[in-house]
Amino acid sequence: MNKKDYRSSIAHYSKAIEMSPFEATSYYPSGVALYKTGKDKEAVEDFDRALIIDLRMISAYGYRGLCREKAGNYAEALKDYTLKNVSGFMI
Repeated sequence: MNKKDYRSSIAHYSKAIEMSPFEATSYYPSGVALYKTGKDKEAVEDFDRALIIDLRMISAYGYRGLCREKAGNYAEALKDYTLKNVSGFMI
């Protein structure tokens, strides 16, 4: 998928979030699309929201870790990777 497609996805998920702000299943893919377009800070915010709503959204830990690692926040990235791996899921 190219960046244009991810931008379209971001718009789609933003509408879904607006309509149902308590659905982790909208925040997580929005975070992935934001991450893929280099908007790591915004992606972390969406992954945070997804995890607040549903701690079982394990893949959000992995992507949030990637964002934090890119930002040089290695300690927080390690925590996220550990939480993801404890659950046995892969990105």
